[in-house]
Amino acid sequence: MRVRRTRFPAPLGRSPLTRGPSGGTVAAVFLVAALGWSAETRRPERVEASSGSRLVSPAVVATWLVRREPQGTRELELLVLWRGNPGWFMRAGSNESSGSVSSGSAGDESDRGILVEHLSYGGIVLDLEFDRSRRTARVQDHDVSLQSANVILVDEVDGATGPQIAGSLQVDPLYPDEPAGIEVVIRRNPELYDFLRCDTKVPDANTQSMIDKICEQMKPR
Repeated sequence: MRVRRTRFPAPLGRSPLTRGPSGGTVAAVFLVAALGWSAETRRPERVEASSGSRLVSPAVVATWLVRREPQGTRELELLVLWRGNPGWFMRAGSNESSGSVSSGSAGDESDRGILVEHLSYGGIVLDLEFDRSRRTARVQDHDVSLQSANVILVDEVDGATGPQIAGSLQVDPLYPDEPAGIEVVIRRNPELYDFLRCDTKVPDANTQSMIDKICEQMKPR
C-alpha cells in the first residue's frame, strides 16, 4: 500500500460535466458578481473540464479529469491508473469503450456535481464515481476518501477478486496542454512511472511498439 503524501494544495472542482461533441466531456459554470450598488455586472467566467481514458503502458490504462480555469490554466483534478496483467485490455473478441455522465446543477455553486466514468477494456468493465464537492471517489465497490490526493492507484483489475485499491497520492496538479498532458504528469512523478510496469510486454508486436514510444515519453529524465 502506498503512503499518502502531501506536497501541493489540491484543486477544487466547480462544475458538473456534460458530454461534448468530440467524445470528451466539457462543462461550464457561469459566475456572476454584482458590482456594489452599480447596475453593471461582470461578464460570466467559464470553467471548462474534460475527461479521457487510454492505455499508457503494457499493464495500465489511465483515466483523467482535468479542469481549465477562466485564466486558461489547466489543473489535474483526478487521475486513476488501472493496472492488471500485461495486455489485459486487449483480449481477443473484446472492444474498447468509455463514457461519462454527470449530475448536479451548473447554477448551484453548493453542488459541484458527480462524475461517473464507465469503462470497458478487454471485456472488463470498470466503474468510477467522483464526487467533486466531497473529494471522494468510488472505484468498483471501493470507497476512497481523497482529501488532498488527486491520484488513485488500482491494481489487479483482471484478478479473480476484481480491482483492488493499491494507494492514493497527491501530485502537482499543473496540467500541460494535451495530447501530451498525461505523459508529462507521469514523467514528473517517478512513483507513477514505476507503477506502470513499462518493462513488461504485450503479445502483439505492433501494439508493443506503440506502447514503447509512450513509455519513453513518460520515463523520468
